[in-house]
Amino acid sequence: MNFSQWLTMNYEGILIDEKKNIIKMLRYNGASKELAEDIYQDLFIKVKITLETGKYFEEGKYKNWLQFIAKNMFIDIQRKKYKSKVQPTVYIING
Repeated sequence: MNFSQWLTMNYEGILIDEKKNIIKMLRYNGASKELAEDIYQDLFIKVKITLETGKYFEEGKYKNWLQFIAKNMFIDIQRKKYKSKVQPTVYIING
C-alpha cells in the first residue's frame, strides 16, 4: 500500500486532528469563527473528492497541503465578497 492509498483511507482522522490548526490559521487570517467552520467543512468535502479521484500528488507534507487549500478557499471568499461590493461607475455625458 502506498502513501496515497493509505491517505485515502485515513484522511478523516487526519483532518479531524488538524481541525484546531486549520481553524486557528483561518482566524489569524481574518475569518470569523463561523466562516472558519464553514471553510473547514467545505475543505473536508474537497479533500475527500481530491483523494478519491486520485488527484493528490505527494509533493509535500499533507498537513501543509490542507492549510494551503483552506487559506486559498478563504481568499476566494474574500475576493467574491469584494467583487460584489464594487459596482462599476457609469458616467452619463449629455452633449
